[in-house]
Amino acid sequence: MSLEEIAASLEAPGTMEALLRAQLAALSERAAELDALRAQLTRLLAHDDPDDYVKALEMMAMFDAYFTPEQRDSLTARREALGPEAVESAKREFRTLVETLLACVRDDVAPDSAEARDAVARWDTLGAAFHTAGAGTEAATRRMWDENSEEISARMPWSAADLRAVVSFADTVRAARR
Repeated sequence: MSLEEIAASLEAPGTMEALLRAQLAALSERAAELDALRAQLTRLLAHDDPDDYVKALEMMAMFDAYFTPEQRDSLTARREALGPEAVESAKREFRTLVETLLACVRDDVAPDSAEARDAVARWDTLGAAFHTAGAGTEAATRRMWDENSEEISARMPWSAADLRAVVSFADTVRAARR
């Protein structure tokens, strides 16, 4: 709080309380951000591979650039609500779906086929489990992917070209459903 704000609040009754409430809200928001960072670093320290540290820090910086603190909180809360077993299951399902969709791309499966529609529906359901409606996390995730597919793919067992083909195919399947 600035000296000018303090001086003005002393002259107008009730203003000091409003300023203190605003200051408390700002501190609470900063505390939540620090708690989230502490949790990220704790998860990072749970890994034994120093290369994982660098990758995780790079991803955290990228993540912070695309998601608001509220969106990060929403994603964290959703992941915690699902629990570690569901998150691990989702990772396995993600791998399976990428392979399934890659096979569709390589085999030139028609976007309006039952096989393609089923795979993309499963993909969308899996992603939706981690997003809270109205939080804007889906759009932020897509923007992050569109602008960083090379860097994100470098951390996965598939090439950027393969993953871009999967995302493009899924978009085509969704468009064919309309």
